[in-house]
Amino acid sequence: MFLQSLKKIRSQKDLFSSLGNEPAIRRAFRLWIEDYLIDNSGKINALIKATVSDQTIEKYWADELLVAVFKSENSNSFFTDFEKELLADNAIFFNRCLHIIKLVANKATKKSNSSNLFLPIGSGWKEALLFIQKHIAQVETIKLSILNFLVDWYYRLLFQYNKIENAELEAAKSIVLISLKEIEEEKEFWQEENVKNKSSNLIAILFDLASISKEEIKELNARAFSYKESRDSWKLNSFYENIIESCLSGIGNQRLIKELPELIVETAWKNWKHFPPKETNSPNDRFGILARYSLRDEECWGIRDKHSFFPSGIYKTPFYNLLWIHPIIGLKFIVDFINYSVEFYVNATFEYKHKISQVEIELNDGTIVKQYAAWELWAAYRGSSVINNALESLLMSFEKFLLETANIKTDVSKENLKFIFDYVLKNSNNVAPLAVLTSVTFAYPEEVEEAMLPLLSVREFYDWDLYRALQEHSVLAPMDNRIAFAQKERWESNQLPHRKQYARGLGDFVVNYQFNIRKLNNQIHSIFDKLKANIKDEDLDWKKRLNEIDIRNWEVQPHDEKLGGFVVHPKYEDDLVEHLAYAGLF
Repeated sequence: MFLQSLKKIRSQKDLFSSLGNEPAIRRAFRLWIEDYLIDNSGKINALIKATVSDQTIEKYWADELLVAVFKSENSNSFFTDFEKELLADNAIFFNRCLHIIKLVANKATKKSNSSNLFLPIGSGWKEALLFIQKHIAQVETIKLSILNFLVDWYYRLLFQYNKIENAELEAAKSIVLISLKEIEEEKEFWQEENVKNKSSNLIAILFDLASISKEEIKELNARAFSYKESRDSWKLNSFYENIIESCLSGIGNQRLIKELPELIVETAWKNWKHFPPKETNSPNDRFGILARYSLRDEECWGIRDKHSFFPSGIYKTPFYNLLWIHPIIGLKFIVDFINYSVEFYVNATFEYKHKISQVEIELNDGTIVKQYAAWELWAAYRGSSVINNALESLLMSFEKFLLETANIKTDVSKENLKFIFDYVLKNSNNVAPLAVLTSVTFAYPEEVEEAMLPLLSVREFYDWDLYRALQEHSVLAPMDNRIAFAQKERWESNQLPHRKQYARGLGDFVVNYQFNIRKLNNQIHSIFDKLKANIKDEDLDWKKRLNEIDIRNWEVQPHDEKLGGFVVHPKYEDDLVEHLAYAGLF
């Protein structure tokens, strides 16, 4: 129909007049243009040129033609044939084209029950970026439109990455780097209020282009830290802080983590680790700044809180994602950083300090390791004790990763789990990560198997986990003002079945294991025998606990008619019976 119209009608005006303006006709016209472009792009470009220049033709027909071109599979010829027109008069026509690409060339894709996500479609996005890259200096006057266009294109990068050709990625990278350079040079355009907040979009795009931007990202990150030390210009403060915080974000930087895991680790150490003020020879500092300097509460763990970790959760750091993408690097950082922080705390001087002791743990190979220990460390992964939120966030991320790994239930996941247990037990200087291992053991004992045995060898673990279990009802899921879905994540984590399955924590677990799983009972009983051998005569409470968790001490009572069955419970030794009777408990 449309091809016949073109042959019969002498002018474009006559063509469009004969078509009318019914929506169905206009949609059919666009589809025909898209199809006709495949082999006749020259004729379509000529039609566009005539239609745009003819002021007597309704403007919407030119727009319909442009929509069809930009939604087509190849709009390269348009940008080539119209190069002069697109750049004329301060790129006003190109600005119109950018607006049309953004407004129309999108496809609604269902992403949730409550909303649609509009994803870019058509070749117009790619060709426009290539055009901007080629003529970046000549389109300076429409810089804000280009910036907004790039922000919308970011959805394509996020959700259609595998469909994007390298030339398009390189074009976006070039535009972003030029823009970031102008920000760092404090160009006037970037000081405007409606533009300042766009810098975070540029940083996010560059980080998602990490596969082709490794060196540029490293250099930008280095400049951010150099600025923090020099403070040359207050205007760049939020910009450089944004770079560091984006690097350490727990959301949306998976490609950066994949390509530059070492940069993530380096940035975390540099930004989180506490450094006391340098000593000075100033005449006003007679006693030395270090003599006068005292740690604030938030610094007693050796962690700077300029990066906010409150409320704690897996989205407060990038290390949940790092554990999945580069598990060895993530595991080493978490163990090393928590080791550093606990060591700092032990050696720091300040008021209201938790009492930190040391416990000895016998590993499966007979090695004895010493670790810093306290109830506060043991309960840290549940957010129910008073320690630094950064440590809580790391421990929560570690637990979620281990629980998900255990849930895979393959030979490979089982071996990975055992490797991690062994690594943590041998390399951690404190019990905080061991409490996480205990949680995973509760949830997946048959995946953990013999790797759990060292966790059963320390008396304090039974005491602390009892108290942890009693506190489960009061563990909160606080609102996160910056991350809306973080509260839901915390709440769901708090509801995991193994959290409250064992009312008395580790003690109840080991009893249940001996009765129902039983695979490691011989090894468990050997551990109990060692614990009993070291018990003091006067320590009747611990002696009672060992009686209760060792099923070899349990006996079956005669059939109870009221209960309708046999009662099984621990049998206590004579001195314990006397002790319990004296205490009114027996």
